[in-house]
Amino acid sequence: MTDYKSPPLQPVYETEYGPRFQENKVVHLLYHIVQDTYGGVSRQLAAKQREKGWEIPDADWDQFNQLIGYSMHGLPWIDGDLKDAAILRHEQGLTEEQARLQSLETLVDGLRHQLRSPMATLYGVHPDDLMEIQETGSSDEK
Repeated sequence: MTDYKSPPLQPVYETEYGPRFQENKVVHLLYHIVQDTYGGVSRQLAAKQREKGWEIPDADWDQFNQLIGYSMHGLPWIDGDLKDAAILRHEQGLTEEQARLQSLETLVDGLRHQLRSPMATLYGVHPDDLMEIQETGSSDEK
């Protein structure tokens, strides 16, 4: 199995309806040709995928939706980290790498916060003691 690299983020721009991915003109044209000929491009692609037994990674669907210029608000199923990174890149002028890193750091911080109380209960310590253990390395070193 080969390593799968996450596709690059398309730039985002503002419209009167909110942020939108910058379309790839060729992909957008192909999308509309299929749409005009067969209707329901996403349904057609999903049906062909099932018919052929192809496994298309979610990341490829995310990239396809970026390349056709989807609205950021019209993609409830898009990977949350990708969406967050695209917004950070757009709003803060970060590089793609910086935006992806900041998005993941925010995710980890949120998980740490949500797990603090259950982990304290599990280990029978006060939640503030967990932060002390994290900072010192382990409770055995005391």
